[in-house]
Amino acid sequence: DNDAVAVIRKLYDRFERRDAVGVMACFAPEAYLRFPGDPAILPWAGEFRGAGLMRFLAGVGCLNYLEFKCRLAYGRGGRVTAICHERCEIKATGEIFDQELVAVARVENGLIVDYVEFADTAKMHAAFTEERTRAKAKDALIRS
Repeated sequence: DNDAVAVIRKLYDRFERRDAVGVMACFAPEAYLRFPGDPAILPWAGEFRGAGLMRFLAGVGCLNYLEFKCRLAYGRGGRVTAICHERCEIKATGEIFDQELVAVARVENGLIVDYVEFADTAKMHAAFTEERTRAKAKDALIRS
């Protein structure tokens, strides 16, 4: 399905340019997005529907994307699987994580209706946990 793949590539292009309005325009009004992980650690983890997708975009706002590239996207019957690479910096600390991810999406009438992303959440959790550990240590040092 070249049309469905084109929608996903358009999504990633807009995401790479930090075009939140353009990203949202790729999704159907009641689209579903899931990013596995602990939302208490990863601000963008969770399940989002419709306008709630803006919470996902706000969550990833704590990251500087040093690189985000879709390496491969394959579609069939309105379903698309994409393999991407990202290298991100946590804005607050400068901590960097680098990973491959896989996204599975369903596209209907030119819009994404279902999107699930599978990434190395353990690596992300570690980066954020190290950030919090350093912040607590710094606070303890300042208080002593």
